[in-house]
Amino acid sequence: MLARIEAKIALAKAFSSRTSGSATFIPAVRSLSSSDSAAAAAAPFDLAVIGGGSGGLACAKEAAELGARVCVFDFVPPSPTRGTSWGLGGTCVNVGCIPKKLMHLAAGVGDTLRHAGAYGWQLDGGAPRHDWEALSGAVKQHVKSLNFGHRSQLMQRNIDYCNMLAKFEGYEGGTPDRPLLALSATNPKTGRSRRVLAANAVVAVGGRPSLPADVPGAAQLGITSDDLFWLPRSPGRTLVVGGGYVALECAGFLAGLGLQAEVMVRTDVCLRGFDRQMANLVVDFMRQHCGVKFHLGCKPMAVTDQSGSASGLRVDWRNADGETNSAAFDSVLFATGRRAVTADLNLDAIGVAVDSAGRVVGGEDGQLEKTSVPGVFAIGDALQNGVELTPVAIRAGKLLARRLFDKTVSAESATAATMDYSNVATTVFTPLEYACVGLSEEAALTKLGPNAVEVYHAVYTPYEFVLPHLDQTQCYIKAICGPSSSGRQPLLGLHVTGPNAGEIVQGFAALLRTGTAAYEDLAGTVGIHPTSAEEITKLWITKKSGLSPMITGC
Repeated sequence: MLARIEAKIALAKAFSSRTSGSATFIPAVRSLSSSDSAAAAAAPFDLAVIGGGSGGLACAKEAAELGARVCVFDFVPPSPTRGTSWGLGGTCVNVGCIPKKLMHLAAGVGDTLRHAGAYGWQLDGGAPRHDWEALSGAVKQHVKSLNFGHRSQLMQRNIDYCNMLAKFEGYEGGTPDRPLLALSATNPKTGRSRRVLAANAVVAVGGRPSLPADVPGAAQLGITSDDLFWLPRSPGRTLVVGGGYVALECAGFLAGLGLQAEVMVRTDVCLRGFDRQMANLVVDFMRQHCGVKFHLGCKPMAVTDQSGSASGLRVDWRNADGETNSAAFDSVLFATGRRAVTADLNLDAIGVAVDSAGRVVGGEDGQLEKTSVPGVFAIGDALQNGVELTPVAIRAGKLLARRLFDKTVSAESATAATMDYSNVATTVFTPLEYACVGLSEEAALTKLGPNAVEVYHAVYTPYEFVLPHLDQTQCYIKAICGPSSSGRQPLLGLHVTGPNAGEIVQGFAALLRTGTAAYEDLAGTVGIHPTSAEEITKLWITKKSGLSPMITGC
């Protein structure tokens, strides 16, 4: 086992030495047989997809359904810290949304067990204990079933799958006004190679976590979200470095599983880009209910191996006042940002531009996914100015395939069928979930000014909090509205913190996408009683009124 891990790490270091961000490229699902390989090699593909994540697979499958001849390239270089790698499906399936949600749910089960007595349940044997190995094993099995499912779906659609790293070589063949794209690919493990021509190519390589270069020991001793879900043993006392949603979600479920978790943020802002009031409520809940310690305004200086002690790692840091501190941890998880893994794609060979974070620059002809190079597109986290969410990549990929290959759609309507990146709902799966859609309060005030913005809000008590007598202070709803016109106040944003917030906001997101949503639509809806979602239909107190938003009674 140790030899296998060391081999994976060696492979990862080989990639790290070539590029600051390893490229996650995409394999094609159907391997060519010896009888048809020669003929197929000479025939160009209608579409080559580089990246086997959610967006790339969705695009490939939709294109194949529309009759296109498609190949997919995907290979996951091992993580540089633990040599972690995984199968088809990208970040979401393997080291992102899916395992994160399962561990979030596991933490929630523990919370329910701790409050079981309030509901009359008596647990024999005392307080529940968590088994990391059992949970990790169950999560891995589910992920592997999804890997298999993706491979099967590609086979069913006759999509050519190559477990290889792909890159552009330039142009070859085709016509003078539309030359074919030439791509070469290799599998670093087996040495196998492949070369294909394609009329169109989609860059869907996603991103990988970046480790801070200015923190000695971070790359050698730290871990990232690429490693956490695949750890064979509990991470123990964990310091999570970073203040974004990945950092807070990981710290939240680790605390919920009974581990000591601390969060270190270089600034005093967590969940940057989200509504500030809502973000602060999330942090307050994690502090007060989950025991997560936050080190705000602190910069890690070094991570040191001290294997002989009870905790294997020492972290030194400096706070905003310049004071230095240190503490011992079993694991240090860096969630300090991600980088698009485009460095090894050789995009220069075909003239595709990328920004400083490696993201592909698009936006040609009003299509964000379309680059300035004919036939080359990008979707998902590898795209500049996109929304880095799995459902967004999936929808963008499907719509792109339809624009390219749906012969029943006119050019005008096909161009109109582009991805709308506005009013996309999302949820931060922290112990107290935070879900939102539309503008934050700060964004609305900046856009319209304070006199034109009305905020309806409420502090409510979820029924999950009633019998355990939990403090509901952080359970909050607010609807951001614009100036009234013809008796209707346009609904610009909706924000909810509370149990199952994501399930609540998803339905209301459909209302915002109509483009005509207004406060009156919420107030005119009869709620489902007794639910937390019902409180959205009962909003009537505004911030400007100065009245207490605390809800009492039905």
